[in-house]
Amino acid sequence: MAKKQLNIRIEETILAKLEELSKQTGKTKTQFIEEAIQLLYTQESQNNSQLEILSKQNEQLQLALSSLKTIINEKEKNFEELKQSFSMIIQEKENTIKEKDARIKDLQEMISTLKTIQEKNKKKWWSFWK
Repeated sequence: MAKKQLNIRIEETILAKLEELSKQTGKTKTQFIEEAIQLLYTQESQNNSQLEILSKQNEQLQLALSSLKTIINEKEKNFEELKQSFSMIIQEKENTIKEKDARIKDLQEMISTLKTIQEKNKKKWWSFWK
């Protein structure tokens, strides 16, 4: 590939590090700059890919969250209906118990009255024999 000259300004400390690396590895400063640019380009591409993946995952999670919210709302509605039904059943049970207690009281009064009548009738029957 054809190469073209590029003039850049760089801080002295960075230039010193670049020259030190060049001496240590035997690579030219141009090679280091090319590798650094290529690395930046690759990382930028990877970052863009990761952002795209995260964006898609976010959309999927938003859809799942929306579905879960709908399900939760439906469950809460069903729970409220169940609570109302349960309250009605309890009220009916309490009313039935009150009605039963009233009937028992009436029956006890009838039994008491019948016993009293029976006692009176017994006395009359025995008094006949005397």
